[in-house]
Amino acid sequence: MTRVFTDMEIWVEVRRRVLTGELSKRAACREYEIHWQTLGKILSHSEPPGYQQTKPRPSIVDPFVPIIEDILKSDRQVHRKQRHTARRIFERLRDEHGYVGGETVARAYCAHYGIESPSLFDSVEDIVAGLTRLTERERQVLDLLVKGHSSRGISDHLGIRVKTVEAHRSRVNDKMRARDVAHLIRMCVAVPETELV
Repeated sequence: MTRVFTDMEIWVEVRRRVLTGELSKRAACREYEIHWQTLGKILSHSEPPGYQQTKPRPSIVDPFVPIIEDILKSDRQVHRKQRHTARRIFERLRDEHGYVGGETVARAYCAHYGIESPSLFDSVEDIVAGLTRLTERERQVLDLLVKGHSSRGISDHLGIRVKTVEAHRSRVNDKMRARDVAHLIRMCVAVPETELV
């Protein structure tokens, strides 16, 4: 029963009943559905012990974070087919900067950096510049996409084929340098209404 650690009344009740001999340890474990080690904690502490959260250990990749950020920022200037993969970033760290950690750690950092923090690379000026490169039809598709419409819904709304919508979406992603729809929407939300002309 997980409530034992959050409900002080149950903690006190179990402790009282076992220490007074009203209930055996085995019966207490069975009745309150707790592990015998949990019962041991209850009997040795008058109230639930607090758990101290340990500081996370520094990662071996931490000293190389600025290098990874520089690589990823420079990748924003080139076509997405020419950008570094996580493996290539690992190889550059190893060969050029003396990184001795494993590839998995470097990959995990790249994935976290790329997916969890997409806006680190996108300034409002970059986003506005991307928006100005869109044609009128691509802008219409983007607006409907941001409002939550699917490709089918956009095609119905604009009176064009679904394949045409998919083509427009692909070009919008390329021009805006977006990884996916979620990234595209986050970029559009980040731009103030006054910048959207």
